[in-house]
Amino acid sequence: RSEPYGNVNINFLADNGSTTLGSTKVLLGVYLVPDNLSFSYASNNWSTAQTLTVHSFADDNDSVDEGVRGADNQTFWVKLGSIDDDNASGMLYDNISQAKINLNVIGDSYEVDNFTVVSTDNDSSGLNVSKSGDTVSENGSQTVTLTLTLNSMPYGDVTVNLNTDNLTYGGYASPDSLVFGPDNWSISTTALVKATDDSRDDGDDNGTDRTSFVITLDNTSSSASGDEKYNFGNVTLTGSETGNITFNALDNDTVGIRMVMIDNSSSESGDNASFTVRLNSSPWPGDNVTLFLVDNDSLSLGLTLHPNNLSFDNASWNTAQTVTVASIDDDIDEESLPGPDNQSFLVSVSSVSGGTKYGSLSEMTGYQGTADNLTLLAEDNDTRGIEIVLGNGSEIFIAGDNETTLNIVRDNLTISENGTQSQLVKIRLTSEPQANTNVKISLSKNYNNDIKDNDFDLSSSELNFDKTDWNVSQVVTVTAKDDEVDVDNVSFKITLETEDPGDPVMNHVYDSSNKVTTTIEMKKLDNDTSKVLMTMIDNFTKEAGSDNGSFTVRLTSRPLGNVRVDLQVEDSSRSLTLVPDNLTFTRKVAKIGSDSGDWQTLQTVTVVAIDDDYDEGEYGIDNQTFVVSVK
Repeated sequence: RSEPYGNVNINFLADNGSTTLGSTKVLLGVYLVPDNLSFSYASNNWSTAQTLTVHSFADDNDSVDEGVRGADNQTFWVKLGSIDDDNASGMLYDNISQAKINLNVIGDSYEVDNFTVVSTDNDSSGLNVSKSGDTVSENGSQTVTLTLTLNSMPYGDVTVNLNTDNLTYGGYASPDSLVFGPDNWSISTTALVKATDDSRDDGDDNGTDRTSFVITLDNTSSSASGDEKYNFGNVTLTGSETGNITFNALDNDTVGIRMVMIDNSSSESGDNASFTVRLNSSPWPGDNVTLFLVDNDSLSLGLTLHPNNLSFDNASWNTAQTVTVASIDDDIDEESLPGPDNQSFLVSVSSVSGGTKYGSLSEMTGYQGTADNLTLLAEDNDTRGIEIVLGNGSEIFIAGDNETTLNIVRDNLTISENGTQSQLVKIRLTSEPQANTNVKISLSKNYNNDIKDNDFDLSSSELNFDKTDWNVSQVVTVTAKDDEVDVDNVSFKITLETEDPGDPVMNHVYDSSNKVTTTIEMKKLDNDTSKVLMTMIDNFTKEAGSDNGSFTVRLTSRPLGNVRVDLQVEDSSRSLTLVPDNLTFTRKVAKIGSDSGDWQTLQTVTVVAIDDDYDEGEYGIDNQTFVVSVK
């Protein structure tokens, strides 16, 4: 305002807000160009106004968003720092006080002339976000990368929380929080978005299951006071994503029932099989899935399952439960072929209920779920056949799988025509039939072809067994008929044979292709002797012819043809005459026991004394005895 005595230098200071953020010193305010002026009496420029330009620090020195939000028009002061006249001390412009400059008090201890400058900030806070995709998978084959940076240098550490709205069944970010500070705010930092492998079939589109979830990006917080622009709710999202991001999680779980074999063989003798059952996916909380098991045996000849129903919930769904398989110890030979019977039975799930997608087998199938089934073997301990007990039970024979044709020959199996000996045969089946089964009993051909009837009698020619009495012995008595023929003791055979009742499906072990046959050889003891029987009627005769003797003749057994019997008398010339002296017996055979035929009919012979002229006394006493015999 006045001409100085010498050169006057004036220095100016600006509010540059220098501070250190992290390891970086940043200038947040303004600076002056130039920041000092010189006035000289010699140049006579003391009254000429000189200009100072006020600059805002650009991004190379200031990447900080100094404002709370948006474009920041901040106010900074410009300060008169010092004044000095180089002519001599004590001069008018030697210092601020000496110059008597009127200053206003602004702020704290700084005194400046009464003007301010405004600096418009070109930095904006914000979160720059990009993603590599939209879909993640529970099996880990698909993930999404989130890439994040801050748009401006923060005053302190800024934590970006990547929260999910469905961690249990959807997905999550890993890590679920990222920290940006003044040193790394512009460095791209990544997080992987992954699907939660939840063990549940949680999709809605039947097979290709997608569950959506949201990753929240504006849940941030700053550790520095006054840095509200990076606190929750104040963050602006920039980049390819301008809001919270929705992802799809591909499910890798499918409803279903899994069976695993432990031992697939059981037997009716007590050896058990076993397998385990579990679910393929977890039920939803609160659901209790119950399933029932069954085998495919419609005749109840196969297996029993212990237990036959199982329950699973969301805590126990993948814990294998053991099912014990026992063969039903029945009395039926289930196999149509000889030998131990290893039959296969199919165990499957008959019903399921109690859970979402586990409501029924059809619902489970609709969601592409499956239920396993297992084939198990049941070894039978029953053998088809006929049990034969002879006589007093000391000997038992079984004809069956290993010996479907059995011949029994014993010397002590005899029957007699006189009725003193017969044979009892006890017969039963060795396994329960699935329908009525007959055992047919027959005898070998007669020994004597001329006899129309059998030489033997059976108390029964057919035995019937059903499901209730198959193991109860039935008795057949074998007796000999008295055929009245003198023959040698003869052997004969009794044949036992199972008979197809006409239902091979129901009764397959005793059908026509699987007959069981037994033959029992016995011996018949004959009680007949071939003799000519003469029986006296009157043994006295006289020569005078007035008194004749007589006797009868017959055979003691039935002849096999006509028989002529010639009689003779001792010394027939002077003793006796037989009328007739020969007899014929015919074989006329009819039924055994009838009187047909004359072999057993008494024929009478008259004895006539020869009326000679001899006095037999000269040969001894009169009334002599003469012998009649078969010639």
